[in-house]
Amino acid sequence: MKLPAKLADEMKLYFEKEKVPKDKQAAIADKVRALYKNVTYDPEEPIGVVTAQSLSEPATQMTMRTYHFAGTAGIQVTLGLPRMLEIFDARKEPRTPTMMVYIKPGLSLDDVKRIAENIKELKVKDVAISTVLDLTDMWIKCRLDTEKLKKLEIDPTNLAKSIKLKNVTA
Repeated sequence: MKLPAKLADEMKLYFEKEKVPKDKQAAIADKVRALYKNVTYDPEEPIGVVTAQSLSEPATQMTMRTYHFAGTAGIQVTLGLPRMLEIFDARKEPRTPTMMVYIKPGLSLDDVKRIAENIKELKVKDVAISTVLDLTDMWIKCRLDTEKLKKLEIDPTNLAKSIKLKNVTA
């Protein structure tokens, strides 16, 4: 199979720039031709329909699986197409992050609950009673709910260290 002129020129420039030996050039060219052949399609092939089916089937399966999982676990999760978009876009922060945690056998239900509470994401708004913002000097002061902090076994003096902000003081 003959490669398009632009692709052949790019490959030739790459060989020159990277000083690829002649014996390796042939092997690379063969591999490029094979890959190019795999991505080409017949002019009468319905690629729009194939693409739509390729995207919608996994999205449907993910939605069905997600509804089942969310219904049994009682959690909020990103469904179907929005989740597919998160995956395709490789988003750094998904809307509803999840993780699987394997617990050693022999732990009591209370131990498992305590472990789950310790890895739960906690936001300042969850333990703050009130906040004061000073946009002139760029600071935020929060009055914390000490009862919630005790219940969550959080030491208020160490809280400032775990907040992901710059210039935070206790």
